[in-house]
Amino acid sequence: MGRDNQLKLFLEGAKPDQRVALHSSKADLEVIFDFWTHLMIIREQIPVPGGGRTKHSESMVSVHFDTRLTRFKNLRGLEDGSLLFSFEMPGKAHPRFGNGLHVKHKCLGFDAETPKSRLYTRLAKCGWANKQFQLYIPVQRTRGWKTVALILLTFDVISYKDWEKLIMADQPIPVPGLDWAEIEQQLAMEKEVNGEEEEEEEEQEEEEEMQEEDREKDRKEENKKEEEMKLKMKMKELFKSIY
Repeated sequence: MGRDNQLKLFLEGAKPDQRVALHSSKADLEVIFDFWTHLMIIREQIPVPGGGRTKHSESMVSVHFDTRLTRFKNLRGLEDGSLLFSFEMPGKAHPRFGNGLHVKHKCLGFDAETPKSRLYTRLAKCGWANKQFQLYIPVQRTRGWKTVALILLTFDVISYKDWEKLIMADQPIPVPGLDWAEIEQQLAMEKEVNGEEEEEEEEQEEEEEMQEEDREKDRKEENKKEEEMKLKMKMKELFKSIY
């Protein structure tokens, strides 16, 4: 596979100088988004030179991210349709699920010397309290909005119904220029504006109701006065007839 088609994964810490590449030119990365099991799996495969005693020999590292404990930050669509996915791990472990990160290392074959895994050595042994990741997925390894929708669903950013709407849309939004954090911010602002408008409408309705209550009260007072006046007139007529 050409190098332009390779996934790239970067790890950043809280300090400016804490940034390392977890991908390598000698290895191939692949990513699996499994919304059903709440997992994102990144696999690194490194072919072993020579092949040893078998026809095929390789080193494989799998990193399992529990998406329930992994914080979604942003998903951007680059000009060529590639994706840049940002996420981070919690600083403290969950009492039940741990830190949500599990690393597995498997070697296939019988070679005494296996190549070092950058993904394993730099991630599994990383002691940074804050771990932020950037995953670059080239356009050749995506399926447009289907990949976008799958990532969002796996990290519980959207619901299953929203996922269906996205993948079944007749004219989906173009991936280039996508900025999900910006979309969420715009939606939040619209929701806030709509909330303020609804609040103003409710206040106006309450004021109109109060005014109507006041008018009704005034009408009752007028009716009461009219009844009292009529009663006085009747009493007056009665007294006249007696005297």
